[in-house]
Parts: sequence; C-alpha cells; structure tokens
Amino acid sequence: MIRRDVTDSSGQPAWLLLSQVDHACLAARVAEVWGQAPFATLTPREEVLAGIRHHDDGWAAWERRPKVDPRSGRPLDFTEVSIDDWLPIWQNSIDAAAQCGPLPACMVAGHFTALLHRFHSRWNQVPAYTQLAMSFLARQENATAAWLRQWCVMHGVTTAHAQATAARSLAELQWFDWLSLWLCCGERADAVTFDTPSGRLTITPQPNRFMLLAPWPLSVPHLEISATGRQVAAREYTSADDLAQAPASEVTLRWTLRPDPQD
Repeated sequence: MIRRDVTDSSGQPAWLLLSQVDHACLAARVAEVWGQAPFATLTPREEVLAGIRHHDDGWAAWERRPKVDPRSGRPLDFTEVSIDDWLPIWQNSIDAAAQCGPLPACMVAGHFTALLHRFHSRWNQVPAYTQLAMSFLARQENATAAWLRQWCVMHGVTTAHAQATAARSLAELQWFDWLSLWLCCGERADAVTFDTPSGRLTITPQPNRFMLLAPWPLSVPHLEISATGRQVAAREYTSADDLAQAPASEVTLRWTLRPDPQD
C-alpha cells in the first residue's frame, strides 16, 4: 500500500491510501502504449505486459486490512512492512505471475529478489530474518532456472537467448514500476530525467498534473492515466480495525502525459 500525504477538503492533513495492485495496473497502462522511437517496444509484448500488470497482485489480501505502525499509529506504507509480511506477499505475487507463464514469473521473481538484496539492512542483522531471506532467495533461484528451461522449450530458443530476454524484461518491469511509484507517491514539481531501458527520458511536471515528456515515448498522441485510493484523516490509529472502520472518502488522482513542445 502506498501512503500519500494530502489535505482534505477543509485543508486538514490526510492520507491517501493507494493499492499496490492498482499502482501495477497504472504501470501496465503506460507500458501498453510504450515504444515510440527512439524507445524500444516491449518484446515479447503480451508476456512482458502480464508481468508488469500482475507484479503486485500478492498485496491484494493484505490491503483489505492494512496494518498500522504500533509506534506512530500511521498506516504502513509498502516500504515499512516487516520482512515476515513482505516475503509471503512477494511469493503470492510471483505465484500470480506464474499463472501467466514462465517469463512473467521470471520477471516478478527477479524483481523481488533485487528488492530483497537492496533492502538487506532490514534483515541481515537478525538471524530469524536472515534465514527467511536466504530461503526465499534460494527458492527463487531454483524456480527461475526451471521457468527459463520451460520458456526455452516453449519458444525453441537457446538458454542464452532466454536469459537475455528475461534480463531485458526485468529491466522493463523495474522501469514501469518506478515510473508509477514516482507518480503515485507524491506531488511532483521539478523536472526529472530518468534512464529507461532504452534511453533517457525527461518528465517536466506542469499544473494540474500535466506531465510533459521528452523525447515522446508513447504510440498515442497523449495519455490519460489515474489511480483511485481511500482517503483517511492523518491521525494516530490504534489498530488495523481502527483504520478499517475510520471514515474515508474515495479520491482519484489523474495525470495527463503529453509530448514536451520544447523538444
């Protein structure tokens, strides 16, 4: 779950709670129309899109009753969840991707393996957490090898080709995941240049969440995207039940992506 700082209609602090599942769908919506030159199209398109769209499906059950931080009373953001909650969520996401085929499974397993390595400080000093993490990593390594063999047989390609495809597809997932999170996690005002898997992209925010992109990477003239969340008061919540029962309103964030006329 993404916890975004906002203000309510009376100007009071509030939190907008956005689903990881919906964030992944937003990422996939951009990926669907990605590939205007000089940026590369997704290949194989449907398999890569499936990995992007389903990479956070494992959050669905947790988000129906999200936890709160016992010290601050804040709803837990996805970065704040403990590893013993993280790993089952991630495994469920990998399992969901595996239903779409071996390449989506490889992508999502690789994504969470990379995240676990990145956040090693969260687990490598606690023996119980270290054991959980190492078991998860070993399981994904074995599963990924099997999925790659399966993909080779399905498409009649070499192991080297399958490995290169999986690496490129993982990079695409990581890019669209990051772009969606950049939009969802907070209001943006400053231009940012990103290194995508197939070139550099500059995004210049404008008022009313208009985003100017250069070079233009999409196959459509412009793109409207959105994410809907549950807005609650920014206060100290005593439990998951307290948060679940809190008065809330549905709020939709909308962005418009357009070519930068200065490009």
